[in-house]
Amino acid sequence: EKYVWNNLIDVEFEDLNNTDLEPWGVTQEAAEKRLHVMTETSEILSGVDAFIVLWRQMPRYKFLADVAEKPVLYQFGSKLYDNLLAPALYHKNQLRKKYGFIKKFCPQDT
Repeated sequence: EKYVWNNLIDVEFEDLNNTDLEPWGVTQEAAEKRLHVMTETSEILSGVDAFIVLWRQMPRYKFLADVAEKPVLYQFGSKLYDNLLAPALYHKNQLRKKYGFIKKFCPQDT
């Protein structure tokens, strides 16, 4: 998020605790479990597809989008994200919520 703010990239972040998720078509739990992106055409993407859309917009990470779109790497990345990374990040977030370690990022604080 800091990279986006510092480089004036046209990406908006939604706070899951203060956002109406109905337009996204996902539940609170689903939103917490996977990265979701709404494209300029209001298409909702999640997982590796969401990362690819974000990386495409960030000059420093554009090469990752190119790499992640390669068929074999896309399949591997999807399985890695779905079966290991997303569940681990969700679990970490649940622990942080349980013990009160969630701190909202404010661009003005940087």
